[in-house]
Amino acid sequence: ETEDMGRRYGKGKRGRKNWGKRWESRQQLSHADWQGVERYLEAYRDRALEIHGRQGSGPRPSGDGQENIISEVVIGSHTFAPLTDALCSRPYIDLPHTLDGKERKRVHELCSFIDLYHAGAGVDDKHRSNAPDDAALNNNKSGTAAKKRRVSVSVFADGLDHVPDLEVRRSDIHSWGQLVSKMCRPWYLKAKGENSSEEARKRAIELEKGQIREFVRLPETSVRGANNDESCMTKADLLNMNELEKYDLSKVPGPDQTPWMLVDSIEKLKVCVHELKFGLGGDHEGRRPIISELAFDLEMHSVGDGRTTSQSAIRTCLIQLTSSVFDEEGGTTRDLGKDFVIDPLAPGVWDAIPSILGPIFADPSVVKIGHAIGGMDTKSLHQDFGILVVNAFDTYESCRVLMGARDGG
Repeated sequence: ETEDMGRRYGKGKRGRKNWGKRWESRQQLSHADWQGVERYLEAYRDRALEIHGRQGSGPRPSGDGQENIISEVVIGSHTFAPLTDALCSRPYIDLPHTLDGKERKRVHELCSFIDLYHAGAGVDDKHRSNAPDDAALNNNKSGTAAKKRRVSVSVFADGLDHVPDLEVRRSDIHSWGQLVSKMCRPWYLKAKGENSSEEARKRAIELEKGQIREFVRLPETSVRGANNDESCMTKADLLNMNELEKYDLSKVPGPDQTPWMLVDSIEKLKVCVHELKFGLGGDHEGRRPIISELAFDLEMHSVGDGRTTSQSAIRTCLIQLTSSVFDEEGGTTRDLGKDFVIDPLAPGVWDAIPSILGPIFADPSVVKIGHAIGGMDTKSLHQDFGILVVNAFDTYESCRVLMGARDGG
């Protein structure tokens, strides 16, 4: 029996090797290739905006402008369509269906970077039944056959509405399911508004970009000591490892000994932020916030159709905060160490988070502490609420530094 299992394992192993070789035979895009893809997308963006600027605002359902023929662009093993006036006059263009899933994901990232609207379209081979040949699948004039999986891009927000086999349409957003999270839109869509102009969307995004560039340009102002306050410059966080070794962790209160609050309304969200900043009890009128550290963690849920795991298909479902909340009742001050569990899907809370909770995360005098927050937490806060996390300490990254090549845990 052991010998038979060895033969079966050996056959499977050889099969896996052959399977891997078949995939390895496909040419991968190099760094230079990706630069070419980015230049192609930028050329489409500039040409399309120029054409539509001459013809008036808004996409046209068909392109009958004068041809400005250029040759096809071959990048790696993919052939991109020539950027003629007729093609760029259309509401959208399709990128090659030969791009695989990882390459399409990177294309989505490029489109976000250069300000192009983009969406997945078509179906994979495994989701297509009675599929016709490749020529029919990818014929732009074919209105019946489902095209192969690809990325469609446009310079207009409503340009993708003309894609016949778009993966998810804006009009279908309420039919995705009953989960409230699937109806919670990212901040930039709310900033734009369903009926506002393209310029309104651009202004909202450019304002956010300007804030990001300001932090990148002056990183020293993103930590304690911002606003040229010399008194804060001496308050840099220093760790005395010898003192830490004497610290008795057994005296740290456990979850069952820590007060907490479920935040499921706008009023409770205001109370949460007020207690974090000023503590409990006493008159806080005119007082400066006393919060100096804030630990946070997020829980997310995918609202896609199961075929994508991109960040754009993720929505925040829970925000957990903890900090030193001081109680001044009775003339004495004690640290409660209170926890807050915020339900962003509760009525009204999602839209209130940016203005009520956002300023604490953007305050450089408050250190935000989390574990592996660079993975999804900070991205989700920005995508869903437009929140910029300024002055953060990642315990995962510190673990990696202290433990060398070992995992941060």
